[in-house]
Amino acid sequence: MMRLPRGRQALLLTSRRRPGAGRSRRYLLAGATAILLGFGLWPYLVLWRIDHAALQAEPAALAPYVDLKAVRRAITLKLNKDATSTIGTLSDPFIHWLQSAIAADGSGTIRRLVTLRWVREQLLKHRGTRDAGFLPGLSYAFFDAPDEFRVRIGPPSANPTEVRMRLRHFRWRITAVYY
Repeated sequence: MMRLPRGRQALLLTSRRRPGAGRSRRYLLAGATAILLGFGLWPYLVLWRIDHAALQAEPAALAPYVDLKAVRRAITLKLNKDATSTIGTLSDPFIHWLQSAIAADGSGTIRRLVTLRWVREQLLKHRGTRDAGFLPGLSYAFFDAPDEFRVRIGPPSANPTEVRMRLRHFRWRITAVYY
């Protein structure tokens, strides 16, 4: 075995294991886990707040949680066959609702029809009792991407309300509603 001078031996021994190194790694791992868990639960907390806001008498209570321009834009893009939209397949009742409204009113239809009151009605459409919000009727709620969250309210057989939420500027907001 090769002998090293005393100073180099001590340096080699201390560089292998530092006291407290395992503890700092555990703290770092625990911190990263807490951040990931918090991020994963965040949209569910926002859904709970949206549920409470939807139960308020005034639809304006939903304003902090709904990007109305984005909801209107998503519907408009879905109507344009050449554009890509975040909205999935539309139900026949939704298509009939849009067709009849556009035939009666023309170009300003979506701006006139898609309001906070309409969003509130779609959210609460599948609730069981008058006092309950939409949360008991959730049939799906999960991430599509780190900044996109998809929600389905109501059973798949009953034209469920589909809601898309997007994280922008550190806020989860509804950006699409359809059924």
